[in-house]
Amino acid sequence: MIAVEMANSCRNLLGPHHHIKGELYKVGPDSFKDKPGWTDKDIEQNTPIYTDRYTFVRFGLHDSPCIELK
Repeated sequence: MIAVEMANSCRNLLGPHHHIKGELYKVGPDSFKDKPGWTDKDIEQNTPIYTDRYTFVRFGLHDSPCIELK
């Protein structure tokens, strides 16, 4: 029997889940406020960053695992 164990961060558990940019791979304390912070240098300062939609980071295998015998 072969088992595959995967581990991930707590990003999908803890958020932020409502950022205007969608799936963020770089977050900071300001990512949880409704104004741009140091991780949002490409957004104008007075732009609200909260959106009603939920966003999550993708996690998992993209294809079925393949076992090769050598």
